[in-house]
Amino acid sequence: MLSAAYELPRWFRKFNTDQDGMAFPVEVKTVGGRRYEFAQVCKPRDAGRNCVLVVFDIGTDEGPIAWGLIRDEDGGEWWGRPPVAVKQAAEAYEPS
Repeated sequence: MLSAAYELPRWFRKFNTDQDGMAFPVEVKTVGGRRYEFAQVCKPRDAGRNCVLVVFDIGTDEGPIAWGLIRDEDGGEWWGRPPVAVKQAAEAYEPS
């Protein structure tokens, strides 16, 4: 899913093998009249500042499109270029 062009945080690469982290249930949100799935995983024991959020556009005819946001102490870095409304919703997102 994630291109080699993006540097994944070490803890997230480790999560992919050992599931040591805080994974939140996927939530469906409507943004600008379209449905999106928000999936977030956070670094163990440091969840407030280190998370990876992936947003899937599930309303396309071409199949799902995904963008990612790495949240860390420095703010955040996007994988891809989501629409402005999706970017704003993701940056304000807090899992339920």
